[in-house]
Amino acid sequence: MTFLVNAAKYYNAEPHQKAAWDALEVALDASTLEAFKAAYRECFSSSCAMLAGYKGKVKSDDQYNLIRQGQGQHPAHCNLIARCAHKDVL
Repeated sequence: MTFLVNAAKYYNAEPHQKAAWDALEVALDASTLEAFKAAYRECFSSSCAMLAGYKGKVKSDDQYNLIRQGQGQHPAHCNLIARCAHKDVL
């Protein structure tokens, strides 16, 4: 495992851990940070698509993404889950 994988795996919201993550984020250039955010969101979206597929609501990530895009932007993963559940996607 890489150092960052271990850092994420063992994250417990300790003050020194928060400070380290904040320092790393400040040190990143905007394009690198945006690329990371996009990759992180895509991973979460794929997980939701797998759950929706398991429940027989969608047949593919692409179908799920079309439904998700109709829900607008969500500041928190919980909002995305709640809105999709309300629409009977999850």
